[in-house]
Amino acid sequence: MATFGTILLTIIFAIIGYIFGNFPTGELIGKIFNRDIRHVGSGNIGATNVSRELGLKLGLLVLAIDALKAYLAVIVCLGIYCWSINRWFFMDSAKNTYAIASVFYLGGLMAIIGHCYPIRYLIRLIKKDSTANEVKGGKGVSSTFGFICSISIFLALIFVVVWCLVVYFTNYVSVASIISVWISLVLVFVPYINMLYLMQVHLWWNNIDHGAFHWDWPLIGIIAFYLLNAAIIVTIRHRDNIGRLSTGNENKIHG
Repeated sequence: MATFGTILLTIIFAIIGYIFGNFPTGELIGKIFNRDIRHVGSGNIGATNVSRELGLKLGLLVLAIDALKAYLAVIVCLGIYCWSINRWFFMDSAKNTYAIASVFYLGGLMAIIGHCYPIRYLIRLIKKDSTANEVKGGKGVSSTFGFICSISIFLALIFVVVWCLVVYFTNYVSVASIISVWISLVLVFVPYINMLYLMQVHLWWNNIDHGAFHWDWPLIGIIAFYLLNAAIIVTIRHRDNIGRLSTGNENKIHG
């Protein structure tokens, strides 16, 4: 049974991740260069639209910062977890439970949700404001990549390779993004590829026997659950692209 401390940290990590995700990188970059990125191109604040409208360099900058949002969210949550586990008496029962320890990865998933569905969008949606879609976030690909980086560098490298190959052969960024995310979900079950290095940091910080950490189904299952949710969100955010693909009207990366 989850302890009070675990429940409390889960809530804290969810809030932290969501706050990180709310940072509107593409929109702010556009304003710096006197372009309202929401009213040009596809109207999306993600790296792809920024690349098309403001240039590849700024697009890559947006990609890096959006990825960093999810990655840093996990790092911050891990730091809080490692600090709290030896100081809060009600966390002792969770110390050797990897499945419970993986709660800090929730920060990454919530950063993706915050990126795609920021608070101002949700507020307008609740108020049934017709302008809600004008402040909707990005499509979550860069943030999901950052989250994957926090899980496994090997998995992140495979994500990049798959993305590049799909773009090369199809010329569609949307197709590459969707396929890369879903393949990452499948590969998280492959030993060595799913090198959970942040979990190793947790074990070292809290003086837990490293040799005890090996293939742990509850842990992998929870992380796979997080990635499944991320893949679903990314796919939903690409539903317009999927519609255009079905009619042959989707934008290609070249021409």
